[in-house]
Amino acid sequence: MEGRNSHQILKEGIDPDNSLNSSDLSISILLSREDILAIYEEGPEAVIATMQILCSIINKQAARIAELEERVKSLEDQINKNSRNSSKPPSTDTFRKIKGQRKPSGRPVGGQKGHKGHTLEMAEKPDREIVHQVARCEFCGRPLCDVEATNYERSIRFASYQIGSIRTSG
Repeated sequence: MEGRNSHQILKEGIDPDNSLNSSDLSISILLSREDILAIYEEGPEAVIATMQILCSIINKQAARIAELEERVKSLEDQINKNSRNSSKPPSTDTFRKIKGQRKPSGRPVGGQKGHKGHTLEMAEKPDREIVHQVARCEFCGRPLCDVEATNYERSIRFASYQIGSIRTSG
């Protein structure tokens, strides 16, 4: 503000009749005591004009603040919606980690030293065996229907149980 008083910039730089855009609303007006006294000494019209300019800026900033508060509210409402409290599908829910209700025991995570594990053993005589034949070579894709197997691999076998028949009415 070299060579000019801030009250001159205030009077010349902002027209109270023009609409201010959002970049104009970030103007900071710093009037020192001397600047205010200089405006006062110019007379009542200078004080009135300065006050009108300041009131115009305040009103436009208040309107912009109200717009932004409304926008923040609508965005917060969008964030707070999920599949439990709106008609949004569960696939749109964001991940929110739910804090566990267990209290920490001080022990390391996982199996503890000295604990004997229990492994599901293969049954010696399973109720039935299902042979899964390989139809094509997984590397080259050639058919294996005419090739005799040279190696068999045994995998876990589960005992199956009959739980009863299902009846449908109709």
